[in-house]
Amino acid sequence: MKHSRVLISLLAVIALAFGWYLFAARHTPAGQPPLTTVQQESIAALRADFNQHADKIRIIILLSPT
Repeated sequence: MKHSRVLISLLAVIALAFGWYLFAARHTPAGQPPLTTVQQESIAALRADFNQHADKIRIIILLSPT
């Protein structure tokens, strides 16, 4: 009986997390540019933006779904 409650709770948490991932609002704070997807066509613009602000701290985070 205890194992089934744990399993049901775990499934509920997974379902809630998946629902939040699908339906949560996607916005960035005021003053921050929106997140972008880097593709072959957008690398030149990324490089130009990165080099334009050489006097500031810059961070690039690459995330892969695999």
